[in-house]
Amino acid sequence: MKIVINALSAYEGGAFNYLSQILKNLPQPSSHQIKVFVRPSNVPLLSSLPNVEPVAVPWGSKSLFHRILWERFYLSFFLYRWKADLVLNPGCTLNCFIPKNCRAAVVFQNLLPFDDRERRQYRWSRMGLRLFLLRQVMSKSLKKADLIIFPALYVKDALTGLIPSIAPKTMVINYGLTDNFKIAQNNTIPKPPNLTSPYILYVSTFFHYKAQLEVIEAYSLLKKMRETPEKLVMAGSGDPNYIQMVHEKIIKLGLEKDITHIPHVPHNKLPHYYKHAKVNLFASRCECLSFSYLEMLGAGRPIVASNRASMPRAGGDAPLYFDPDNPKELAILLRRVLDDDTLRESMASKAKDRAELFQWNRAGAKTWRTLEGLVKGPLLNNTSELLEVA
Repeated sequence: MKIVINALSAYEGGAFNYLSQILKNLPQPSSHQIKVFVRPSNVPLLSSLPNVEPVAVPWGSKSLFHRILWERFYLSFFLYRWKADLVLNPGCTLNCFIPKNCRAAVVFQNLLPFDDRERRQYRWSRMGLRLFLLRQVMSKSLKKADLIIFPALYVKDALTGLIPSIAPKTMVINYGLTDNFKIAQNNTIPKPPNLTSPYILYVSTFFHYKAQLEVIEAYSLLKKMRETPEKLVMAGSGDPNYIQMVHEKIIKLGLEKDITHIPHVPHNKLPHYYKHAKVNLFASRCECLSFSYLEMLGAGRPIVASNRASMPRAGGDAPLYFDPDNPKELAILLRRVLDDDTLRESMASKAKDRAELFQWNRAGAKTWRTLEGLVKGPLLNNTSELLEVA
């Protein structure tokens, strides 16, 4: 089977992590020929994988405008000339023409353009306009695709509610969790050298829907409720304007000595941070299925999580949940967890067990089986998604 993967829009973060894990978990032996169009910097990350030929696209990586032109003309021509059986886009856009005998599949990994409440935060700013246009492009691509893979049942239900016509061609396949993040029983991982005090950890990009402002407000309330030796550590980059708002909030509440923002932590160092957190926190209001959230589960530490989107189904009874718009509720919940050693021990054990349910080898096998079935014939809507954890 000749497979073309357009990964120009999946060049970093969760989207590229998903792609690399699916390719690494291609069942072997395999006769598939897979060409992956990527940004030049990503070629070395895929070059050693069997059956995979990464192809650098310097011109198409220059900007969104360049990418759309490249997809519209070069990629369309390549699919026809190479006689591709399948084109897959993990970024959920299909801007190319699809040849008659080629099937098209997308992976839906960005819910934000379809969340009207969160989009209103940006109004007609540059980000707001981008989300509006992205919604139009993604909606068209969803209707055009022969197969849509969703990482969580919640996301599938949300999108099929908005676009009912896509329901017969959907499949739910949860993400997995790599072994280097399943560290609950690994007691040899050293503590991050820059963190000497006990801490509450929130790892996430910085955007309005990630609710860092509300988390800071909750932490301020927590300090008024109890003696709080635990610092709040927030790790991640994102929207510069929102990051500025976060820093101003910290100063306004006089929490400069209590809250640390680490703009970047190398991905392979995150287990050190998760492992030694007294509590891991996840406050997002809009998610498909967050890799950071799954990584927190793998650390086997107590988790306090948002009750929105896919978090409750993915986390099961391992975390305790809160309304991310209610800082007082979060503060009360943090006080309860921080002051109860027995509760934290129970939550940690549940997180470890929950993490074991997310397996990349299983996700990879199901993905390739589904793609192969798509090329051989029409997609059959089945009940296998009911077996998914999230």
